[in-house]
Amino acid sequence: MAAPFEVWHACTEVPDEALVEYPLELSSQSSGIGEIECMGFQICEWQGEWYSLQFMASEHTLDEFRTTTNMTNFEMVTVLGSSGLKYDRTSDARRDRRMFSCLVAFPFERQIVRIGIIANPTIAMGAADLRDTGRFYSYQYEERLGDRIDEFQAAGQWVPEEPCDILERVYANVREYMPQQ
Repeated sequence: MAAPFEVWHACTEVPDEALVEYPLELSSQSSGIGEIECMGFQICEWQGEWYSLQFMASEHTLDEFRTTTNMTNFEMVTVLGSSGLKYDRTSDARRDRRMFSCLVAFPFERQIVRIGIIANPTIAMGAADLRDTGRFYSYQYEERLGDRIDEFQAAGQWVPEEPCDILERVYANVREYMPQQ
């Protein structure tokens, strides 16, 4: 009898060394969403000042993933030569907060692995305030940006770095630890 298939889990497969260049608190690693396990998914997350990094793996296919009702705006993309399915959470799309996260699911044999770069909620809300009204309603956002507020506003940049740029760099550092194609 064959051994049961085990879904890849970033918490056990991705070493800290692969993540040290990112502004993440490596000790913040948690399994699940807010330490809550989700049936059928292996989730691992690290928190940072601006963003969180989240890996989610499951035995689902990309086609099954597309049928999930809390996801929208699906688009096939290539990240460093690997095909993936980029999408938005419907809650982000409704609030026009797509610019504050980047979510890409990569297909592997018998599973998918989704990498997500998700803006800290304080940053997303503060950036949306600035973008929409030109004013800050989140003092925490203003405190975090400090003297760079004018620089970001003048450039029309609402977050310190584009989430998909971060995702590409993360993928470059972790793909050797991900499942084999």
